[in-house]
Amino acid sequence: MDRTIAVAAFLGIGLWPITGHTLSFDSELEYQARYSTNIARVEDNPQADVTHVGIARLGVVQNTSRFSTRGSGVFSYLYYNDETLSNEALFYGDISSQAILIPRRLNWMVQDRARQVRVDPLQTLGTGNRQNQNDFWTGPDLFFRPGVGNEVILGGRYGNITYSDTNNDNQRGVGTLQLARQVSMPNRVSLNGQVMAVDYSDDIYQDYDKYDEFLRFERRTTITSLSLDAGASQIERETQTLNSGLYRLILERRGVGGVALRLAAISELADTGSDALVPSSSVVSPEFAVSDVFERNRVDLSIAKTIPDQSWMADIYYEERNYDTAPLDNSAVGVILGYSKQLTAYVSGSMAGSLEERTYDGSDVVERLGGASARLTRIINPKISVFAGTIYASSDSSGGGRQYKETQYLLGLTYRPWPRSLSEFPVEGFRAGGVLGGGYY
Repeated sequence: MDRTIAVAAFLGIGLWPITGHTLSFDSELEYQARYSTNIARVEDNPQADVTHVGIARLGVVQNTSRFSTRGSGVFSYLYYNDETLSNEALFYGDISSQAILIPRRLNWMVQDRARQVRVDPLQTLGTGNRQNQNDFWTGPDLFFRPGVGNEVILGGRYGNITYSDTNNDNQRGVGTLQLARQVSMPNRVSLNGQVMAVDYSDDIYQDYDKYDEFLRFERRTTITSLSLDAGASQIERETQTLNSGLYRLILERRGVGGVALRLAAISELADTGSDALVPSSSVVSPEFAVSDVFERNRVDLSIAKTIPDQSWMADIYYEERNYDTAPLDNSAVGVILGYSKQLTAYVSGSMAGSLEERTYDGSDVVERLGGASARLTRIINPKISVFAGTIYASSDSSGGGRQYKETQYLLGLTYRPWPRSLSEFPVEGFRAGGVLGGGYY
């Protein structure tokens, strides 16, 4: 099935009033009329145009004693009034489900993520430089409990990674072993091993096997969650063997004065298809298709605060990637800011901004992406609201990269089938992320 249709169908389900005490939805339908000063985002001879945008956003959670599902997604369709560009569909969807087949013994998981990535890694993500990409994973987890506080977990995964326009498709088989002990009520330690075999569809790319061994410490309380990994990774190809340390830190603290804090630090061998298997940072910069492994070092710190009439968030990150063979080594630093306030009982305002600088080693390319948005919303009734806003986006790239400046002015209407029930779903986050990623979310 075409992934655009699949994501649209997934989003559409949530727009119907399904009842049930274990099933919850958060959804929106939105229409926007946008006037752009540089619709094609080009450096020279910019053209203005009006774009009609239809957007559907959805979050879904279901929890029962034997089955759980969690997903979120956004689907946008862009119609260009003066036909300056071809009409297009943009989307992002991420859904994961877990079924307990045998209580305390056998689980089965399914995860699917559909998104869009760059075709040319040295050009900005945007019209003419994006393709559909899908990660699909499924497999079992088998549990054994030899004694009080001890646990042995055997896992298997099949992965299928596909791209719409490039020949980077590949299939993966993963086996995992975890030996764990609950040393106290909040603390857990485990010894972990993982083997992953990667088989590319195109013979021009080298298949490889990846081996991870690491020790994990976990601590979970009512307000704090900590996961710390330390170990080593090895990648074996037909022509060479790569070795690297493996370190991951995920710290989350929430509920203290309405403040939520998250720190993620990762150092590992990876590729563009393996990130769905491990905890990731809260902000993922636009990816691109390249069939090569790389050493990734990333630190991401985010903080958010919510009080009855306002909320704000800030995220700052640093990342560097060193590729084995592709001449694409790069480092990036970025920040994303957001603020919203309830001005009156019926009027609210929000602002978001982002800035990223990415430097490609061994070339003259330095890419600076910037964006800012402001939006004023008026509630008409519990289901319908209208809004006006503006978005500014820019790219300043040296060494042959893409350069542009664009300002958009928008008017729109939002329809909510029922009052918001799941505040943790990133509906506002999609709007802020669209500024950084060049999308219309």
